[in-house]
Amino acid sequence: MPHSSSAQHLRSLELTPSGPATLRNLAFIYCLQLHLHNSCRAKEEEMETMKTLLKVYLLLLIGPPFTLEQSVGQYITELQVSLDEAEETYLSSQGFIKIDVDLNKGAEGKYIYLWYKKGSSSPITRIQLTFNDGMSRGLITAGYQKINKNLNAGTSGDYIYLWYYRGNSEYDVPIVNLHVSIEAREEAQMFAFGWERLACDLNRKARGKWIYLWVKRERPTYICDITANADYDGDADYFQNGYIRVDEDTNRGAGGSFVFIWYRQTTNSQRAITDLKISTDDIDEILFQYMGFTRVTTDLSKGAGGSYVYLWYKKDSGLPIRTVSVIVNTAAVEQYRYPRVFIRQKNLNSGNKGNTLYLTFSSFSNRAGNAHWAETKESVVFLFNQFDCFSFLSEMMFTHCDLRSLTPTMIIDPTINLFD
Repeated sequence: MPHSSSAQHLRSLELTPSGPATLRNLAFIYCLQLHLHNSCRAKEEEMETMKTLLKVYLLLLIGPPFTLEQSVGQYITELQVSLDEAEETYLSSQGFIKIDVDLNKGAEGKYIYLWYKKGSSSPITRIQLTFNDGMSRGLITAGYQKINKNLNAGTSGDYIYLWYYRGNSEYDVPIVNLHVSIEAREEAQMFAFGWERLACDLNRKARGKWIYLWVKRERPTYICDITANADYDGDADYFQNGYIRVDEDTNRGAGGSFVFIWYRQTTNSQRAITDLKISTDDIDEILFQYMGFTRVTTDLSKGAGGSYVYLWYKKDSGLPIRTVSVIVNTAAVEQYRYPRVFIRQKNLNSGNKGNTLYLTFSSFSNRAGNAHWAETKESVVFLFNQFDCFSFLSEMMFTHCDLRSLTPTMIIDPTINLFD
């Protein structure tokens, strides 16, 4: 879509600053941003024209007081948790923003909420969750800050605590948005459009809703390194070297060692891992070696009996992997059948009596060309056909494109209703 036709389309629209945001308008923004993303090799003047056009169109669509400048440098800088109404009142008076989802929903415990502040400096770059004391030791050594409030307070579930870190290494990318999900269908959408899910269910063993915390970063990130460890061996070193722990035990319910998957991120898609596999027998191992995969040495089922379970990865010309997690709620598997979201349905507890767990990950092409256009068009069509809630469409538009040359981040506040 050349920029001249985009300009003609803009002039043909009869919009006022307070006018309705139709799906046609939103689709145009999506296409415009996609073109801007794919014009990375275009002439400088064309890029500037596209940037200006996008800014004007957004201002027309959303109206005052929204400006692109308002979204620049708005990082998540502080986190807090409330356990009662008095704490809610206090945090609100201190300028914290409440995520209005009860972290104990369905579990009949206290009403617990996560709160955050945004600012232009000292961004939070990593968030971890713990459900036992062993998981905490490496975080303390690495300098993470703990919010000393049990996210499962008032229930019979695990004691869950949130930890956060402000890093400045090449593996630390500021977090700019947070979301809490309570439905599996919602999870698949979040995965598909680049959100990272913290793997620990915030209702872990409390028998309530499956509740997960999600983060969105300032720039697109890709998984460049992946490993695993058992019984917290080397946790502090992993944290200090930029790794993020997938906070769910792959031996859950099976006894044996506590085993966790770890990954590290990059903003360079050329360094990304492009495929992941799970082996549960010798035939799998021979096949994956033949296919050029590299095995992570730690047995994901260590000490639990049953099969030897290994994670394998590969870096080639395929689509870069953006996020990785594990699924404990097997009822969610059908909901995860979504473009660019993959589930490896080899049970990580294969051969023992533990919980059924699956590896899941998402990928996304940031490469220009017909294949990329076909892939993104497929995602849009799928979204329109399958879901009656379009709030994710606005978020998607600011996920598909790398707009680093325009602003450090461009994310529409999800509280803004674009569909009046």
